[in-house]
Amino acid sequence: MTRWKDLSPTEKRSAVKDGILAGKSFGEIASELGAISRSAIAGVVKKLRDEGELPPPAPREKTGAAGGAISRKSRAKLRAGARSAAAPTTSKVRRTRPEMIVLPANAPRTAIAAMVDAYIAVNGVRRFERGVADDLEYLRGYLARHGFEVSYIQRGRYPYLVRGRSGRPQSFDRPGLFAFVDELRLAEGREPFLPRKDNADGARA
Repeated sequence: MTRWKDLSPTEKRSAVKDGILAGKSFGEIASELGAISRSAIAGVVKKLRDEGELPPPAPREKTGAAGGAISRKSRAKLRAGARSAAAPTTSKVRRTRPEMIVLPANAPRTAIAAMVDAYIAVNGVRRFERGVADDLEYLRGYLARHGFEVSYIQRGRYPYLVRGRSGRPQSFDRPGLFAFVDELRLAEGREPFLPRKDNADGARA
């Protein structure tokens, strides 16, 4: 087997040139000549092209790599079109969230602290006790401790049914259920699930 390191510069140029003109890849030439990697072949090819002994490389749109990239883009467009076609036509109302803080990667600590303080001054700090969750199982257990039973009936606009020890059952949608739970939490002096609105004097309700 030919050993790349034993070839003279002239022999390397000649062997690489013959391989390129024969349509071989850098990797194939490196394997045949015993080169450590295709990078060694690429370096010789560059010199040959700079000196005009080899034609310039083919445009990217004619190479297999570019063709593969074009195919991948086409498949991605088809998948995106399929998802758009399958998406429901009704739009969902997004919940309003407090404005997020976006910090530059190299922001100094003093700037970060100032931005955090400004955010807290506007939005406050919400604190929940350990173990609190916003799933139905937690809400069911919490309401049970207050004498209520909640069921998910899976129909209509108000799928949550809350029964108490007395009175008629009440039906809620998800925000309504959380508002019902928040009344109990506020009465206990706990943080409600739903963000509180500011009062006219700037204090939070």
